Amino acid sequence: PERPALSLGREETFEEDITDRVQAEDALLGLAMAVARRLRRPGLAGRTVTLKVKYHDFSQITRSHSLEQATSDGHRIWTACRQLLDATEVGRRPVRLLGITVSRFPPATRNRSLFPPPEEELRRNRLHQSLDAIADRFGGEAIRPGRLLDQSGNRRRS
Repeated sequence: PERPALSLGREETFEEDITDRVQAEDALLGLAMAVARRLRRPGLAGRTVTLKVKYHDFSQITRSHSLEQATSDGHRIWTACRQLLDATEVGRRPVRLLGITVSRFPPATRNRSLFPPPEEELRRNRLHQSLDAIADRFGGEAIRPGRLLDQSGNRRRS
């Protein structure tokens, strides 16, 4: 507990194995949003995204990708994971567990720049602050990407 974190992640074991890639992408979206929120709490951002897949027979693989810039954005993390899915057998073999880890946090001094961040990044940061405030006040399930909702606005089952 005295050392700074080297990585942050989250994983989910499914009651029933996932057999469809779209189901896996939806599960990864929820995981990516949760990991991003955990990263933003202490002000971290990471460059390496690691996808963990455990199949129905308990065999396990990991695939990683390093981003050009460190991020704590759930959609960027999710996009990297969707690309990493191509190097797995998700959709062809039943999946028992999916996990996402973000690592390689640059030192705080490297995050400082002589130039202000682009306006798009400032807007995205304000959006994340607002979403995190809603989740802090009403719980992590209070706000989620529309892709994870069914037609009646309830949480879709993976």
